[in-house]
Amino acid sequence: MNSLNTMMVTTAKVKNASPNTGSRCRSCRNGGWLRPMSAWALLYLFCVGINIDAEAATFVVDSTVDAVDATPGNGVCATSGAICTLRAAIQESNALAGADTVTVPAGTYTLTIAGTSEDAAATGDLDITENLTLNGAGASTTIVDGNSLDRVFEILGVTASISGITIRNGNATVDGGGIDNGGTAILAEVTVSGNTAISGGGIANEPGASLTISDSTLSGNTASNRGGAIRDRGTAVLTNVTISGNNAGVNGGGIIFTNGTTLLNVTITGNTASNGGGVYKLGGNKGLSTAKNTIIAANPGGGDCFNNFTSLGNNLDSDSSCPFGITDPVPLLGPLQDNGGPTFTHALLTGSPAIDAGTNTGCPATDQRGIGRPNDGPGRTRTHALADSHESEINEADRS
Repeated sequence: MNSLNTMMVTTAKVKNASPNTGSRCRSCRNGGWLRPMSAWALLYLFCVGINIDAEAATFVVDSTVDAVDATPGNGVCATSGAICTLRAAIQESNALAGADTVTVPAGTYTLTIAGTSEDAAATGDLDITENLTLNGAGASTTIVDGNSLDRVFEILGVTASISGITIRNGNATVDGGGIDNGGTAILAEVTVSGNTAISGGGIANEPGASLTISDSTLSGNTASNRGGAIRDRGTAVLTNVTISGNNAGVNGGGIIFTNGTTLLNVTITGNTASNGGGVYKLGGNKGLSTAKNTIIAANPGGGDCFNNFTSLGNNLDSDSSCPFGITDPVPLLGPLQDNGGPTFTHALLTGSPAIDAGTNTGCPATDQRGIGRPNDGPGRTRTHALADSHESEINEADRS
C-alpha cells in the first residue's frame, strides 16, 4: 500500500473542503488551493459518493494585445510572451471543465488575428465553448473592438454572462456582428454598437437559444438583410434596454423576432428598415411576444411595428402600427446621450406623452441608470414614465 501511495499521488479538491496550505497559481481554480491525496483516498471518496467538483477558475486579463494562449488547458492564462490577453483567457477557460470567470480591466481590446470558420478562439472572433462569466470595468471604459475582422463573440451551446463592456465594430459574414448566440447569453450594462452582419447586426439569437439583456444599449448596428440590432429566433427578454439608430436593409431595423420576445421598460427609436423600422414580427402564432412600459416610436423608416404583438399595457408608439394604447406622433425624446448610469439613454423631454403614462406594477426596481423607483419630484425622474424612467428631464410642474 505504501508503495502504491508513493507511486500514485494526485491532487484534487473535495467540495466544501477547507483550504490547505499550498501555493496559489496566477490564474487560480477555486482560489488555487490544491490538496494532495493518495490514490486510495480518492478511490474511497468515489466509493462513498463524495462529490469532487470541476473547479472554477478566475483569469484577470493584464494586456490589451490580441494573442493566443501558449498552452490551453494548463490552468494558466499566459501567451508565449507571458501576458494574459482576453483571447488567451477565453481559450484557457474553454479548455477547462466548469464555469470560469474572466475579469477585463478598463482598456480597448482590439482583435487583430484574422481568420474565420474555426471555433477555438484562435483567430477572428472570441468563441466561448464553456460556461463563462466575463466582467468588464464598465461599458464606457472596457471596449472589445472586432476591428471588422469577424464578429466579436460567438457563444456555442453554453451559458455566457457578459457585463460592463462595449462590444463594437464586429463584422460577420452571416449572422451576429457583435454576438452570435447559440446558447444562453445574459448581458447586463453592456453597449453593443457599430457592428454589421447580414442578419442580426448587433446580436443574432439562434433557434433554441436564450437571450437576456438588461440595463444596456444597442445602437448604430447594421444588417444588410434583417434585424439591425437583434435577430431573435430563440427566446429573448429585454428589460431596461435602449435600441436606437440601428438599420436593416429589409426587415426589422431594431428587432426582428420569430418566437417569444418580452419587452419590459424598453425604448426603441430612430431605427430604419424597409418594413418594421422599430420591430418586425414574423407572421404566424409561433410564440407569445409581449410589451409593457415600452416606447416604440419615431422610427423614421418602415414604421414603428410590422405585425403587432401582445400589449400588456402602458406602451407608446407614434404611428398606430404596433398598436398600443397610446399613440402620439411626437414622443418628445431627447438625443441618445449620457444621462447618467452605465449606458446611454434617451431623455423624455418636457411635455412628452410618455411622462406619467407608465406603471410601477411589475416593473424593475431600478431604471436603466440604476436609479431606484419611485423617483418623483423636483429635479428627479418621473415615477410613471414609460420606457424605464431613466429620463433626466421632468415636467415643468415638478419644478415649482
